[in-house]
Amino acid sequence: MMIPILVQNNAQMYIKSHVLDIGIRIDGLPVSKSSKSQLWPILDFNKLKKNDIPIGIFHGFQKPHLIEEFLNPFINDILEVLDNGLNVNGLLFTIKISNISCDSPAKAFLLNVKGHNAYFDCTSCIDEGKYLEHRMTYSDLNAPFRTDESIRFKKYEDDHKGNSPLIKLPINIINTIVLDYMHNVCLGVV
Repeated sequence: MMIPILVQNNAQMYIKSHVLDIGIRIDGLPVSKSSKSQLWPILDFNKLKKNDIPIGIFHGFQKPHLIEEFLNPFINDILEVLDNGLNVNGLLFTIKISNISCDSPAKAFLLNVKGHNAYFDCTSCIDEGKYLEHRMTYSDLNAPFRTDESIRFKKYEDDHKGNSPLIKLPINIINTIVLDYMHNVCLGVV
């Protein structure tokens, strides 16, 4: 969806549209090794400037207890901006969320699904894991893929711990929340 805006230049009126794609990054990080203090920032990754801009930061001595407590202020604010656009110096921008990036544990937290080592922890496909040699394995290479609807409507109830506030966003959850390269490839989970 693009919001057209009127720009006046030398007494001529013309329509100009501005769409701003944003990437959201979310993860938890310890403040120091000697303390349980941790931060959970929500960052906007700006592709043009290649930097992160803080949107919100949660501080505590453990990760946020409830996903709603952590995400709802952000969800309410971003829905306002998605619905009404963002006015910057008289220019109205339409905002589009291009991706949400986080590691696997944070992704499970955001989606309010069971985490790693659970029997149904894969957020890409529907494969019941098997416990083998002290680890959870997923061997069905032809397992059906999850869909946006299966996450939103909790089609596979064994996977979910509750609702995710992300279902309020007008995004395709499966396509927008990207796979975690670090845990899936670099750490040899694949």
